[in-house]
Amino acid sequence: MKRSIFIVLCCSAFSSLYALPDLPAKTYSRQDTLVAVQHLFADKRSSGKIYTMVGGCYVLGGLFAPPIWVVGAIPTGFGLIRQTWFRRNREEALLQDYQAGIALPKRIQRRLKVAYF
Repeated sequence: MKRSIFIVLCCSAFSSLYALPDLPAKTYSRQDTLVAVQHLFADKRSSGKIYTMVGGCYVLGGLFAPPIWVVGAIPTGFGLIRQTWFRRNREEALLQDYQAGIALPKRIQRRLKVAYF
């Protein structure tokens, strides 16, 4: 019992040493957000193309070995869905709405990470 209390006290003492400091939240300008949305859409489109190409190779390989095409259908479908969601027309409409003062949709706000800014 005494040992567990000692361990709890030590852990609480050392946790204050390694606590993360409170950093002020970084605010981004509208221009920064526009560039971040463009990077987000470009990144998602390129990864969608990669998924489609890799899955397409498996689907084409399925012509010679029938069970393999099932493995390729999943990434191909995922890549096509991603390319559809993040197509250039949707990006342009979203950017025009944002410049007009309309807020970004929640699904786009969730996907905007620090790496895109």
